[in-house]
Amino acid sequence: MDRRARVRFFLLVGLVLTLLLSSVASLALVRGASQAGESLSQIQRVMEIVSYVKSMYVDPVGATDLLRAYSEKGTIEGMLATLNDPYTRYLDPQAWEQVQIETTGSFAGIGLWVAMSKDGEVTAVAAIPGTPAEEAGVLPGDVVLRIDDQETKGMSLDEAVHRIRGPEGTKVRLELKRKDVSQPIVVEITRKLIHVPSVSGVSLLPGGVGYLRLMQFQENSETELDQALARLKQQGAKAILLDLRFNPGGLLDTAVAVASRFIETGPIVWQKSRNGREVVYAAWGRQAVVANGGVPAYSEPMAVLVNGYSASASEIVAGALKDAGRATLVGTKTFGKGLIQTLIPLRSGGALSLTTARYLTRGKHAIDKEGIKPDVEVPDPQPEAMAEYLGSDRPDLRDPQLRAAHELLLKKLVETGGSGAGTAATDASAATGTEGAALEPAA
Repeated sequence: MDRRARVRFFLLVGLVLTLLLSSVASLALVRGASQAGESLSQIQRVMEIVSYVKSMYVDPVGATDLLRAYSEKGTIEGMLATLNDPYTRYLDPQAWEQVQIETTGSFAGIGLWVAMSKDGEVTAVAAIPGTPAEEAGVLPGDVVLRIDDQETKGMSLDEAVHRIRGPEGTKVRLELKRKDVSQPIVVEITRKLIHVPSVSGVSLLPGGVGYLRLMQFQENSETELDQALARLKQQGAKAILLDLRFNPGGLLDTAVAVASRFIETGPIVWQKSRNGREVVYAAWGRQAVVANGGVPAYSEPMAVLVNGYSASASEIVAGALKDAGRATLVGTKTFGKGLIQTLIPLRSGGALSLTTARYLTRGKHAIDKEGIKPDVEVPDPQPEAMAEYLGSDRPDLRDPQLRAAHELLLKKLVETGGSGAGTAATDASAATGTEGAALEPAA
């Protein structure tokens, strides 16, 4: 530990031991902070974060270990990185503002869902239909190597999103690495105002199968879902196909509300804190769903599409539906994020995203780093094909995963005496219906 790190460490420890100081001692502390190259406000921010991590983190952590890590690394980000938890992170005021914007669904950017891969690479998850990112040809799985002239290696996801976003009408240049393409691809994209719908692609597929795609779990997701379900029921839907592919998650309470539209009773998800205490989030029940303007869909045959980018809140819903025997999961194994974060605004500005609990599915299955295996495995299409299938206003039955789920539901309808017999499940000209009513994060 070099001299500055030693000074920083003993200064921090001294602050812990002398929270109630005389004015003289306070002045000495300020001078010490200056000698260590730290502002008092930064020291206070560090201490506030250390306090929250020590008292609330999902696993026990010692304050001294955190302070030593800060002394050695010199940054809050470096200190938190020693937890080996990519979801616990400090959000500076700009990043905190972005997170708050994401839950409302509108921002200026290019309309690209991005995530941090398991290799630490900023990776495109999906372009939002009709946005500049889609028009520029950015595909799922593209790795973002540079944003303008800045390399993304070692860059946090928050910083990457902040750099991709910007004022409406300005441009951003991305250098992308694409699978099976030898040279990087460079695209220049003009930013525009982006509205991220929760629900899209609402359509009635052949045979009475109602399709809807849930893109994220945000504040207005319940309302949009209810509008979509009401429309599909009015059109005569006898089965529900819920598409959660490329859904990175969102708000826990929204996930419970969504699942409650399809599961009438019992647990939706279990939350387990570090002291072993379990909290259950239960289905609302028909009366509560209806009272809140919801559309119960407890009896229709149901299938759910998932893939390796279905994460967090998506896995809560998919896991609950699977464990309840309410739906058949089709696609590929989900991402495997079984940790719950609490967003804590800081007195010093910004916020702390802190992992405070693990969650178990309805059937008490732990899925962190494991994911949920679908009942019917169907490989993902190639990225170019997937982008084409999901970029349309309506579902495309050339999509092999969608087609498999559709055929499964048609068989269930026949078995249960519903319609579906004699329908052309392979009719690749797709479906009738129109667009529905209008973070790992979107950029």
